Amino acid sequence: MERFKLFNKVSFLFFIILFFTSPLTYAEEAKEFIINEDSVGGIKIGDSIDSIYTVYPEDKIRLENLKGYAEGQFCPGLEILNDKNEPSLDVLITWKDGWIIESIYVLDKRYKTKAGVGPGSTIGDLREKYGLESVTFLGGRLYISVKGFKASFISQFGGIPVEYLENPNAPLNLAPDDLKIEMVQLNI
Repeated sequence: MERFKLFNKVSFLFFIILFFTSPLTYAEEAKEFIINEDSVGGIKIGDSIDSIYTVYPEDKIRLENLKGYAEGQFCPGLEILNDKNEPSLDVLITWKDGWIIESIYVLDKRYKTKAGVGPGSTIGDLREKYGLESVTFLGGRLYISVKGFKASFISQFGGIPVEYLENPNAPLNLAPDDLKIEMVQLNI
């Protein structure tokens, strides 16, 4: 009987240590709402599209025209819905010896980088947390690259200074601090 109790205690302790020291799986990362440079929501750039179906139920995945493209451009991809059936992630796929994930557009405001920036943040937040590296006007939006994080932060439509309409690569200081980030784009 003593031997059995000792075995149960050791087994329980082993389980606790294993549970708390294991790295996050894709499904666990999806619950964390963390934007990494190459992965978000449990899916990773360069992985097979099959990986999406291991994390999300099939009824939360649908074929759509991706929102990250300028109006009038057609770009089919997979849209992943959140628990309220609202668009959460858009996934651009490409063929390279099989269908792989080329880009991920993060739309859900719950997702943030480890510095706390994501959809719903402002250009001022990007300046404060990272520092701006480049700002480019394209398709009615500003595409912002920051220092120390490989992604494009894409602004909402409207509120773009006229200088960017005249010169797509206008100076960084013209990007208004209060302009909201609508989505974050991760690429290969």
